[in-house]
Amino acid sequence: SGQKSAAELARLQRRRKLVRRRESRLKIQDEAEKEATQLRQRNLKANQEMDQLMKQKTQMKLEEEKRMAEDVTKLQLMTEAVDLQRLEHELKLDESLTQMRDD
Repeated sequence: SGQKSAAELARLQRRRKLVRRRESRLKIQDEAEKEATQLRQRNLKANQEMDQLMKQKTQMKLEEEKRMAEDVTKLQLMTEAVDLQRLEHELKLDESLTQMRDD
């Protein structure tokens, strides 16, 4: 009976040790899963922020290109206006010269 209870006690101690190891492994695994979840969430947030920055950059680039196109259009209109004024001036000079000759 003494041998039986000593063997039983040894078996229980081994079992307790195995249970503790298993609990320790499960705890470590649980912590690793929590860390992985946090990493995934941080990566997702970082990707969303990057997407937002890219959208803003694209929007700013489009607005800049639009402003540049408007500036080019204004410059063309101003150049055409100056050319027209020059032509009108030349026509008036021609008319004046013609009138002076005719007179």
